[in-house]
Amino acid sequence: MAKIGNISMNITFITGNQHKVKEAQGILNNLGISLEHADIGYPEIQGNLEDGSLAV
Repeated sequence: MAKIGNISMNITFITGNQHKVKEAQGILNNLGISLEHADIGYPEIQGNLEDGSLAV
Protein backbone atom coordinates (compact mmCIF):
# COMPACT_ATOMS: atom_id res chain seq x y z
CA MET A 1 0.00 0.00 0.00
CA ALA A 2 1.40 3.39 -0.99
CA LYS A 3 1.94 6.01 1.68
CA ILE A 4 2.19 9.75 1.34
CA GLY A 5 3.42 10.96 4.70
CA ASN A 6 1.09 9.18 7.13
CA ILE A 7 -1.65 8.65 4.51
CA SER A 8 -2.06 5.17 2.98
CA MET A 9 -3.39 4.95 -0.56
CA ASN A 10 -6.04 2.27 -0.96
CA ILE A 11 -8.89 2.24 -3.47
CA THR A 12 -11.99 0.06 -3.41
CA PHE A 13 -13.10 -0.58 -6.99
CA ILE A 14 -16.78 -1.56 -7.20
CA THR A 15 -17.60 -3.41 -10.40
CA GLY A 16 -18.65 -6.81 -11.64
CA ASN A 17 -16.31 -6.50 -14.63
CA GLN A 18 -13.09 -8.45 -13.95
CA HIS A 19 -11.41 -6.90 -17.01
CA LYS A 20 -11.84 -3.41 -15.52
CA VAL A 21 -10.35 -4.66 -12.24
CA LYS A 22 -7.27 -6.18 -13.90
CA GLU A 23 -6.65 -3.06 -15.98
CA ALA A 24 -6.98 -0.77 -12.94
CA GLN A 25 -4.74 -3.05 -10.84
CA GLY A 26 -2.03 -2.94 -13.50
CA ILE A 27 -2.06 0.85 -13.54
CA LEU A 28 -2.36 1.40 -9.79
CA ASN A 29 0.17 -1.26 -8.77
CA ASN A 30 2.80 0.60 -10.82
CA LEU A 31 2.01 3.67 -8.71
CA GLY A 32 2.18 1.73 -5.44
CA ILE A 33 -1.54 2.09 -4.78
CA SER A 34 -3.47 -0.87 -3.38
CA LEU A 35 -6.73 -1.83 -5.09
CA GLU A 36 -9.48 -3.86 -3.46
CA HIS A 37 -12.27 -5.30 -5.59
CA ALA A 38 -15.88 -5.38 -4.42
CA ASP A 39 -18.67 -6.87 -6.53
CA ILE A 40 -21.84 -5.96 -4.67
CA GLY A 41 -24.19 -7.17 -7.39
CA TYR A 42 -25.86 -3.87 -8.28
CA PRO A 43 -27.15 -3.28 -11.83
CA GLU A 44 -24.75 -1.29 -14.00
CA ILE A 45 -26.92 1.00 -16.10
CA GLN A 46 -25.67 1.24 -19.68
CA GLY A 47 -26.46 4.08 -22.07
CA ASN A 48 -26.33 7.84 -21.96
CA LEU A 49 -26.88 10.19 -19.03
CA GLU A 50 -30.64 10.41 -19.62
CA ASP A 51 -31.00 6.60 -19.65
CA GLY A 52 -29.15 6.35 -16.33
CA SER A 53 -31.17 9.08 -14.64
CA LEU A 54 -34.49 7.58 -15.78
CA ALA A 55 -33.58 4.17 -14.38
CA VAL A 56 -33.21 5.47 -10.82
